[in-house]
Amino acid sequence: MFQGQCRTTLYYAAWEEFDLCRPSPWHWGVLHNIRAECETWPLDFSVRFTWEPIVNWYVLLAALIGLALSWLSRFGIAELVTRVKANIPVPVPSESLQSAWKELTTDPGSDKSGAWLGDLERTLLFLSFWFSAYEVVAAWFAFKVAAKWEAWSNTGALPPSLPDVDDVRYLISRRCWASQRLMSFLVGTLANVLAAYVSMLAAKHAMLPFLQWCFS
Repeated sequence: MFQGQCRTTLYYAAWEEFDLCRPSPWHWGVLHNIRAECETWPLDFSVRFTWEPIVNWYVLLAALIGLALSWLSRFGIAELVTRVKANIPVPVPSESLQSAWKELTTDPGSDKSGAWLGDLERTLLFLSFWFSAYEVVAAWFAFKVAAKWEAWSNTGALPPSLPDVDDVRYLISRRCWASQRLMSFLVGTLANVLAAYVSMLAAKHAMLPFLQWCFS
């Protein structure tokens, strides 16, 4: 196109000026102003574009606020799951197994893996709802159900009977514990879905228009 040596100057809105030897598409966004001046040509020319960033900062800010809301819901969800478990007590099948049964059916207080998994789950759900990637939500639910099924069927499975333990009392204890685990799983998952979806609605349809109105 051009003969001779060209000097290209890139101007960014409120940014530092960059001098390059030739135009390059490495930059993100659309250039605000490009002026190429050819030293050996008798003609000077200018090409001007409007600069619009790919992601506006207030869109990112609104998404971060929504994520923070979903993370803060952890405390309410944890209290909800705790109440669900408390409303389904698990009786001890035998007095001789009191301490061992309590240790088996009660989560240790130092175990924070469930809370961390809940934070990651709400983050995944929030981003999926934000970008309307509902197939990601379906895939996560399928994986979660399969993982729970595997855990409950193998590592968390109880023997059909215990020596020196009444079978009826043992069946009652097993049924109550299974109901407690199932309800806490369903309630926790549904609460995470609602928290992520409500946070997305608040961020996208309330906070984002507010920020656009404030800085427009």
